[in-house]
Amino acid sequence: MNRVELQSDEKILSILGDDQKKDVQEKPTYDNCRDRVKACFEKAVILFRTPRLRVITIVMYIDYLVTGLVFFGLSLSGGNFSADPFLYMALTGLMEVPGNTIVIPIITRFARRTLNIFFFVVSGVALLALPFIPADHRWAAVSLAMVGKMSITFTFNIIFLFASEVFPTEVRTRGMGTSLMMSRIGAMVAPFVTESLGAVYPWSPSVVFGASSVVAGLATLALPETQGVALPDTISRFEARSNIKEAIDPTVPEGNQGEGDKEQGQQLTSSAV
Repeated sequence: MNRVELQSDEKILSILGDDQKKDVQEKPTYDNCRDRVKACFEKAVILFRTPRLRVITIVMYIDYLVTGLVFFGLSLSGGNFSADPFLYMALTGLMEVPGNTIVIPIITRFARRTLNIFFFVVSGVALLALPFIPADHRWAAVSLAMVGKMSITFTFNIIFLFASEVFPTEVRTRGMGTSLMMSRIGAMVAPFVTESLGAVYPWSPSVVFGASSVVAGLATLALPETQGVALPDTISRFEARSNIKEAIDPTVPEGNQGEGDKEQGQQLTSSAV
């Protein structure tokens, strides 16, 4: 599809074999248990050790936590927003269809951060309006809940791509993995909001979900835009950027940016990481 000529299987296997040997040779050895524990701790907190990466991590954790909370919370709110929970569940499933399909052409055209903020805010405003809907206008409440469900579904799909681009390559897997863990924490909290808190204050679930979405949208303002920008390979390179759209040709891989940039990255690596 992309007209890329791949190397032969033998060459690829040779490269993978060399990488495995290099990993074994570079595997650190520890003199005592204290050094081992210290190394594990440093790996665990690497996402919080540098200023810009710390902001990225915290905001992504908030976004994923809220996305999981609102997405699954709305799925469990059939008894709160509709007289027919079975129809409500069918409608929530139907709202996921555009959220999982239309998002594809949208995200290829528009900026990721802008889309995230927009759908977070739309979902939050729709859910915050629910307590003001009269009890005899259930259709209006269900309609607003469906708007919130579709918007948060859009966000759930966009944030996967956004997170994979905003974290530097060397910590991308760790950043996305721990962010997904936060979304599961949000999913676990959702039933307590809908059942426990909702039983005492019927209006509270929509307020909690709506306010959380608005807060997540505002927090996303602190993230850099990644559309059309070369992905940072290292934390040092990421921290060296004064802003995400620095005056560097985004079409040139980071490894070819020049010796001066390499030296600056090595200095930052030793000092920050």
